[in-house]
Amino acid sequence: MTVVLRLLGTLVSIGAGLAATRILGHVWKAVTGHDAPQSDDDLENSLQSAVVFAVVSGTVGRVIQVLLKRATAKAVLHYEKTPEIV
Repeated sequence: MTVVLRLLGTLVSIGAGLAATRILGHVWKAVTGHDAPQSDDDLENSLQSAVVFAVVSGTVGRVIQVLLKRATAKAVLHYEKTPEIV
């Protein structure tokens, strides 16, 4: 069962990352008025804009990853303590 929980955690992490990317793109457009930088070689966005977006998206992604890994570890621990309930 722990393998299933870990796989589920991985799938949730991927889904949350995709959702966060979309939400961050919409927030970026609302705040700056421009589309979020998508490509490294896109010269329409300034270097400053691309770097700020990279830092923000990396930070948001890492926070989501840590929260989901902790939630998965907590679920696995709960299952190991009480497998008959789950």
